[in-house]
Amino acid sequence: MGHSFRVRIILLSVAVSGLVLAVFALSAWAFVQRIALQRIDRELAERMGPIAIVSHPPEHWSWIAGGLDLSYRTNEGGGCLVLVKNVTGEVLHQSTNWPGDLPADRFPTPDPASPRLRSFPPPPAPPAPPKASPEGPGAPKQPAPPGPAWTFLPVAPPVFATRRTASGTWRFCTMENSEVTLVVGVSLARFGAEMARVRNGLLAALPAALLLIALGSWVISRRALRSVEQLAHVAERVTASSLDERIPAEGADTEFRRLITVFNGMLDRLERSFSQASRFSADAAHELRTPLTILQGSIEQALQEAPAGSEQQRVYNNLLEEVQGLKEIVRKLLLLSLADAGKLELHPKPVNLTEAAEGVCEDLEAVAPGLTIKRELEPDVWIEADADLMGQVLRNLATNAVKYNREGGWVEVRLARAESTAVLTVANTGDGIPPADRDRVFERFYRADRSRSRKVDGVGLGLSLAREIARAHGGDLRLEDNSDGVTVFAVTLPLAPAAE
Repeated sequence: MGHSFRVRIILLSVAVSGLVLAVFALSAWAFVQRIALQRIDRELAERMGPIAIVSHPPEHWSWIAGGLDLSYRTNEGGGCLVLVKNVTGEVLHQSTNWPGDLPADRFPTPDPASPRLRSFPPPPAPPAPPKASPEGPGAPKQPAPPGPAWTFLPVAPPVFATRRTASGTWRFCTMENSEVTLVVGVSLARFGAEMARVRNGLLAALPAALLLIALGSWVISRRALRSVEQLAHVAERVTASSLDERIPAEGADTEFRRLITVFNGMLDRLERSFSQASRFSADAAHELRTPLTILQGSIEQALQEAPAGSEQQRVYNNLLEEVQGLKEIVRKLLLLSLADAGKLELHPKPVNLTEAAEGVCEDLEAVAPGLTIKRELEPDVWIEADADLMGQVLRNLATNAVKYNREGGWVEVRLARAESTAVLTVANTGDGIPPADRDRVFERFYRADRSRSRKVDGVGLGLSLAREIARAHGGDLRLEDNSDGVTVFAVTLPLAPAAE
């Protein structure tokens, strides 16, 4: 089975577009993941920076860790992990919910050679409580003592890392000053859920996009192949009587305009060549009829004047048979040329096909007494046809059935109605038609088994002419399946309106 060019275009478009969309979806998903992770890192750094640049007493870290955990639990709904170590590696604080499968020393630390920064704003100093004056309300107020002083420390740039534990995935930020190393981690459960929604959205959009691409490719390919379909439609309509079909080139795409021009030029050449060939056949047939008629008359006259039983009479008689054969060939060639040109004149009238078939059977019984003639004719089968031409079709089939039969064989003629058509079949015994010749039996001047056909009169025009006459009447002539040395030809013709 052939492959569809349109289907290949659609499949190729879907495959290429699907690959591009898949790469785009992966890139978009990775980009969104990176942006979301950077947002988490930035938020961690902004919250830890003001804490890391200030020196805190060791007892304050529990309170600071509680504040961070409360902040993330309120905003993120998951809490956080806090780990504080001094410069000697002593743990000053560690969250109670710290995962047991997460070692406290498995975190990257800032590069000691990296510059220390103070890029975070210090926290505001808490106001000092006012001090009461001992002199009373009328005495001048004393200035309040200064609040606690902050000690600012340079901080290394933050370092981030992701760790997976049995309790989930965590994102950690490590900040270091000259006194402590502060590690804070937040759960990525909500981040993972957001990424899952993004991934599912992309996966859901991908089939819909591919479907739209397939529909768009089908529309584009249909429009692109419109000129090719027009070529196919015109080629289907082109027959011997409609070689004037052409494809309009106006409005066609540039890529197909040359193809249309070439195709129309080919039809022009075919039309001219076919017209010349048809005119030649018709003219030759017309020109040959007159001299053949004169020649036949002269031979008939010479035959009458020759002595009875003489050698001259035998020669003239053979010449007369050859001339009559030539006249029959010329007549068939003329009919074929007219049929090719679509100028075969028909004089249709109601014809009783049953009676015509019965007459052919009676002729067969007379000319072939050694054959068994079978008939199965449905009564009163009427068609609208040219009686002379239709009689020639029947006689041609009957003659072939006798010529190519075997001694003691049979000929069977059947006639039946099939819906709105009449079906006439002529079957005969014999050697049959070889499979290699069955597709060529209707070719002009073609005769199967030429070595054997020399003994049989004919030139191979009868079946071709019979089929052209049947088609001119809206029917057809075909060779049915042959088996066991039986040859079957079937003629289908439309029934007359009254018969239907």
